[in-house]
Amino acid sequence: MSFLDTDFAVDLLREQRWRVVGSAHRKLQQLGEAPVRLSLFVLCELQAGAALSNSPEEHKRVHR
Repeated sequence: MSFLDTDFAVDLLREQRWRVVGSAHRKLQQLGEAPVRLSLFVLCELQAGAALSNSPEEHKRVHR
């Protein structure tokens, strides 16, 4: 099982927004079917960042 940190999650969200396969997506592919988790703190940081952006799309990305 892997725990993702905030930097990794933000990179993943940016790659998703720009529709590119970068280092974050490649790392997830390397992990294969292994469980991936976020801590409550990471989730809170992502939600706070989305709230500051005032972008409904950013809220949706974080929620997914």
